[in-house]
Amino acid sequence: MGLTSSINGIYCEKLYQDLWIKGAAMQVGGRGCKERYEAIEAHLSKLQGPFKVLDLGANMGYFSFRLAENFKGDFVMLENSSTTTKRLLQLCLMNANPQIYFLAVRVNLAELEKILLAEKFDVILALSVIHHFNEPFNDIIATFARHSKYVILEHANPEETHCPNPNRIKAEPLNLSPYNPIKLCTSTATGYQHIFRDTYALTGSVEASEKSTPGISLETYSKYSGIYPHPTLLHSLLKKHKDKSLLRLVEGTIKK
Repeated sequence: MGLTSSINGIYCEKLYQDLWIKGAAMQVGGRGCKERYEAIEAHLSKLQGPFKVLDLGANMGYFSFRLAENFKGDFVMLENSSTTTKRLLQLCLMNANPQIYFLAVRVNLAELEKILLAEKFDVILALSVIHHFNEPFNDIIATFARHSKYVILEHANPEETHCPNPNRIKAEPLNLSPYNPIKLCTSTATGYQHIFRDTYALTGSVEASEKSTPGISLETYSKYSGIYPHPTLLHSLLKKHKDKSLLRLVEGTIKK
């Protein structure tokens, strides 16, 4: 199939999320985003900010871009798909939001936990992503909850046969009861009219009063393939400083 269209140079064939650029959806994707975003925004509005957010499997960055426009904080996207990384970098450049960070990396659960330990996120966005992991789903959720204050979770419906690991989705029911789940919304699954996915807010183990460290350390940024923002002096600074953990990217600038 050929490329169907282009928005400001971003090709949009088989677009999953909406394309969001500076306050507007430029094109609607195959999976509804607006309803889910509004439910997430309403829930986070009740909580004390600013937030440090990790967006796992960010795709086109729709949720991070919108959250970064409406909240104060740091919004770190993880995405590493051959069809997505270049598009998402273009969107980062177009949105030009200094609260956005992009790590072009795919991680297993053990590697992800190292990032969570180093950066201490307030909120983890895990929207239709845990079925891409090889580890048991409930172990993944437990790890998220152990290292955050809140988890926004969406999981594939067992009736969806086209998803990665469809047999595991049926065989591994989620146990959300330890995390005081609140259902935020229900939306149709991709390509279906009568199959739905629920989005939940879960309470993590980190105390709500605990302060997260602003920005992202240059050590984390470098180790996990950070590509946005990318300060010109990044590599020379890393060579000069022995303790790289003291250097951080905060709103696009380097600080100790």
